[in-house]
Amino acid sequence: MRRKKIVKRSEMTKADIDRKIIDDRHYILRRTCHGDPKRSFWINGHPFPLCARCSMFYLSIPPGMILCILIIGYLDPSSLILLGLTTLLIFPMVIDGLTQYYGARSSNNILRAITGAAAGIGSGVALVYMIYRMFFPFQ
Repeated sequence: MRRKKIVKRSEMTKADIDRKIIDDRHYILRRTCHGDPKRSFWINGHPFPLCARCSMFYLSIPPGMILCILIIGYLDPSSLILLGLTTLLIFPMVIDGLTQYYGARSSNNILRAITGAAAGIGSGVALVYMIYRMFFPFQ
């Protein structure tokens, strides 16, 4: 069994440090996504560690949360309306993912990004609504 050579930080070059930081970031992000380079956005010749769908999903959760706060504040909708909105927004991602998985068709990064963004907005709406109902169950 080979032992890894321990390198002191003072002996590392700037390129080694940058590579270590990128590897650590990729390790953390790869826990939540497959990160296939063919399905990822590319930045400066390097694939982003998340696929296009997950990138847009995570980026669109905060706008979905803000949207839900505005909807609850101004419209006071019923639970059924918000459930329908959430389902309507998440459903395209489910269809896109399942049709790709079963080989019915091939998708592209733009479609993956759009369906991921819609699902992120829907998830943000659902998250805020669940938290709202947890703290204000009888309103």
